[in-house]
Amino acid sequence: MRGADGLEQEKTSADKVSLVSRHNRVKRIKATIIVLIIVFLLLPTILCIIMFFKMRSLQKQIDVLMIERYGVTYHELFEKNNESIAHAAVVKYNNSIGTDNALDKNDESQTGDNNTEDETVNTETKKPDIENPEKRVHNTDLSEPESFSGETEETSDESKDISDEWKESSDGWKDITDESQESEESLESAPVTEKKAEKEDLDLSKEGYTFESSKTVYLTFDDGPSKYTSDILDMLDTYNVKATFFVIGKTDKHSKEMYKRIIDDGHSLGIHSYSHVYDKVYNSLEDFEKDFTKLSDLLYDTTGYIPSLYRFPGGSGNSVSKVDIHELIRFLKEKSVVYFDWNVVNGDATGIDYSPEELYSNVMEGIKIHNTSIVLMHDTDTKENTIKSLESILKTLTEQDVNILPLTDDVTPIRQVK
Repeated sequence: MRGADGLEQEKTSADKVSLVSRHNRVKRIKATIIVLIIVFLLLPTILCIIMFFKMRSLQKQIDVLMIERYGVTYHELFEKNNESIAHAAVVKYNNSIGTDNALDKNDESQTGDNNTEDETVNTETKKPDIENPEKRVHNTDLSEPESFSGETEETSDESKDISDEWKESSDGWKDITDESQESEESLESAPVTEKKAEKEDLDLSKEGYTFESSKTVYLTFDDGPSKYTSDILDMLDTYNVKATFFVIGKTDKHSKEMYKRIIDDGHSLGIHSYSHVYDKVYNSLEDFEKDFTKLSDLLYDTTGYIPSLYRFPGGSGNSVSKVDIHELIRFLKEKSVVYFDWNVVNGDATGIDYSPEELYSNVMEGIKIHNTSIVLMHDTDTKENTIKSLESILKTLTEQDVNILPLTDDVTPIRQVK
């Protein structure tokens, strides 16, 4: 009996162990299934959150690029799409009228000479006259029709049509330009008043932009000095306008003279980095400090002035810096230096070869939508069209008593990153 009872107890005990083991396995399987369900439920949510922040970061970079190129964000540009298209149509109409007027004026100035060409004159007129600023400015025929690519990519096709119409309606504008320049010698010897009148006929300020005198505009020039810096300063002096020059580091005689003249003429002098090489400037905080100090010392040794204004190469919202831009901002703050970005661009650094007319229009359209505008332009050896458009910009703004001022450390900055 005892043997039978022992076997029964052992069997019962084994069954209990097996049952407990099976129960534990079931619990583990259930726990695993629950964990998998939770993971599969949370994973899409986590991925969506990550995607959201990635999209926000991408949108921010797009907005920075749009502001740098067009002075507005993508959203603002989209809202103004219909207005931009309408503006392109108006420009097309005005340009067609301008062509007829230009041809008529050319016919009048070329009476008796339309069938003759002086090859020597044509050869010389291809070379820009930089030695004589007055002559160089006179040659900047701002009403000369060129291909109008428009302010946005949406209007590029329309602009191409406008360019084709110019070519068709002018019967070869190049020939007209060569003929009109044959009379340059007679204009040079004519009284000053006649030359001035001729320049006014070519002025883009007649395009009809009107602004309230309450607007404030800060004209800024980056990347100088260049061979055109003296011409810019002469033009600003003619209109009694003060601007801001964010310069880079150059040690040649001409550049040092331009640093001094900027200060002597009452303009604001700011730092734009010594090298303007992104990989060097933004490689580390230490490299940024070295670059900043090198140019600051150069400007002080040359002018006796310590700059308190700074503009980041590519803007404070650039995406190329290897250092957190806020670290660089803290460094500038410790040096009591104020940094400025911009909200209006003329487009001369976008990679598109804008004509003087287009550069002028880009600036006017930008100023139109802002009460306070910081206009970004460039002062380099390749920006001749910027110089050609500048006089019309100055004429339009000064004739309407718009406040044109230099930046100072008291001005409320416009910034991409605060």
